[in-house]
Amino acid sequence: LLCSSCTHKDLDFSGVADLTVEFDWSEVSDANPSSMMLAAFSGSSQPVQKPLSGKNGGGIMLPAGQYQLIAYNGDTESLFTRGDRWGSFEICSLPTEFALQSRMFAGTRNIPRGIGTEDQDIIQEPDPLWTSAYDEVTVTGQVGRLARMTMEEATYVLYFTIKNVKNLDYINEVLATISGMAGSWLPAQHRCSEAECIIPFQISADGQSLSGSVRTFGHRLPASEEDELKHLLVIYAEMSDGSKLYYTFDVTEAVEEADPTDGIINIELEELPLPRPINNGTGLHPDVMDWQEIIIPIDM
Repeated sequence: LLCSSCTHKDLDFSGVADLTVEFDWSEVSDANPSSMMLAAFSGSSQPVQKPLSGKNGGGIMLPAGQYQLIAYNGDTESLFTRGDRWGSFEICSLPTEFALQSRMFAGTRNIPRGIGTEDQDIIQEPDPLWTSAYDEVTVTGQVGRLARMTMEEATYVLYFTIKNVKNLDYINEVLATISGMAGSWLPAQHRCSEAECIIPFQISADGQSLSGSVRTFGHRLPASEEDELKHLLVIYAEMSDGSKLYYTFDVTEAVEEADPTDGIINIELEELPLPRPINNGTGLHPDVMDWQEIIIPIDM
C-alpha cells in the first residue's frame, strides 16, 4: 500500500531506443545559443532531461513509449525550471531584492513601490530564452525516430527613453523598475504566466535624457474591462545632496498596445523634473526626507 501511494514511477530503460531531435531556427534566425536542454515527458514519470551542445540538436535514449517534448536554450543564469508535466512545465526567472540592485536602497526598510504593486514579486531580468514544444512522438525499441522542433522567442525587450530631463548632472545613482510583467514562460502553452512581477533594470543618463532596456516574458491580458492591470515605470534617483526621489509613469497603454513580434518595443516619454540639490554653503548635506514620491501624468 505504501509503494502504491507514490506519485511518480521510474522509467524502465530496458529496450531503449534513440530519439534524434533537430531544432529549426528559421523563425528566430538571429538566435545563437551555445547549448540546449531537451526534456521528454511520459505520463506520470519524471521527465528525462538531457543537455545538448550547440543549437542544432542531438540524440536522447528513451524506453519505448509515447512522449511529449520541450526544448529550450541552456546557456542561461537567471532562469530555472519548475513542474514535471508537459502542459504545466515553466521556465522562471530567479527572485531578487531591491537592495541587490543598487546601493541607494541600503538601510531602507520599506522601499516604496508604485501604487497597487506592493504584493508583486521582484524578479531578475530574464536571460534571452527560446523554446519549442512537441505534442507527441512515439519511440519504439526497434526503430529510431526523428523529431523536428521549431523554436520560438519567449522573451522580448522594452526600451525606455525619457527626454528633457532637468538637472541630470546632479544625479548620484538611478535605477528603474517595470511592474505587471510575467515571472515565467510556459512552453507547451506558448504563453507567459499569469503572475504579475516587478523587474528592476539599469538606466543611464545621456545629455538631457535617460534611457534603459529590460527583457521580459511579457504580461497577461486583462480578463475584462474592469480588470485594472497596470504597468508602472518607476524611476528611483538619488541626488548629490543625498535626497531620494521616485517618479511613477503609468505606461500601461503603451505596453499593451505595442507589437512585440520583432522582439523589441520602444517607449518614449517626456520630462523628468529632477530638482537642483540643496546647497547651504557649508559643504554639509542637510537632512532630507526618505524617498519623496512624484507621479508624472503622461499623455500616450
